[in-house]
Amino acid sequence: MKRDREFWSELRRSLFPTYERATFNADKTEAGNFVPLPKLMRVFAAVLEHTTLRTLIGVMCRMDGPSQLAEIDLDELCLDAGVSRVSNLKPHLERLEEVRFIVTRLGRGPKKIYVLLLHPFLAAESLRDRGYFDERQLNALNELLLAMKWEPLAHGPGGSEGVTLGARAKKRRWERPAIDSPPGGSA
Repeated sequence: MKRDREFWSELRRSLFPTYERATFNADKTEAGNFVPLPKLMRVFAAVLEHTTLRTLIGVMCRMDGPSQLAEIDLDELCLDAGVSRVSNLKPHLERLEEVRFIVTRLGRGPKKIYVLLLHPFLAAESLRDRGYFDERQLNALNELLLAMKWEPLAHGPGGSEGVTLGARAKKRRWERPAIDSPPGGSA
């Protein structure tokens, strides 16, 4: 891994020698200024509706440290997602929770929530099980998983036509993932 990093650093310096100060380098900046997105996001972007994707990226950019937990102001997240009010944001948060990108709890105020960011593999499995990937997307996802040395996903019970997950998607009954208990309740 270190050798790969050195290779890419040297290649960048040789191809773009005058741009060293113009690029964002997480190794040279203060902690907390750089938030990488999972590589799987490039496959998820094809099946997430625009506002849902913007909501997810807004959540990911607020994660702090290895806990993958953040307290998020819903009004600020509305700005990230491009929606006018919290009531328009909630369906997107619910969809992200439904397909296991996140888990939420009430925060320390009326418009604050705690968000736990889950492993993207859980979302990949959930989206596959719900039929959101067509054959081509599932194959691309599996190629990426293999390149990252993860187990590929078997072709699941979902359909192969692929649908978009978002506000205009077919209405599905929302249920909290089995790995978690309802907000404010007990397991």
